Amino acid sequence: MIPRIQDVLYRSDLKQRLQPEVMEILTTLMCLIHDLDEEQSRETAAALIHTGCHRVYKARLETILRFTSTDYLTYAVDGIEVRESKSLKPAEVRSVLLKRWLGTVSRADLSGIRQIYVLPNHKDLDYR
Repeated sequence: MIPRIQDVLYRSDLKQRLQPEVMEILTTLMCLIHDLDEEQSRETAAALIHTGCHRVYKARLETILRFTSTDYLTYAVDGIEVRESKSLKPAEVRSVLLKRWLGTVSRADLSGIRQIYVLPNHKDLDYR
């Protein structure tokens, strides 16, 4: 599967000006590779950057690569994988609070959620 995804990425023209649809495809495919195999995602990103890409695409690739499984404690809450940043102070109560909060969300709304990341509050992670 990964070679097919890489083929699509390698055929993409990332040197041109930023295009929202290209950014969406790049992000989706790179995140997929990263979820499947972090080493392959590093190699793929390095190849894309080496061949030359717009600075915004390069920044997106670097952002994706900053998330690595070794930086997280992984556990499950109600069948959902939770990745909790190791940079947070230890708090056993966090998983209990997360379980309680998930109990307030309908099963239908939870059905599409595969992972939840618990991250420290940081201005670079703010979506606003």
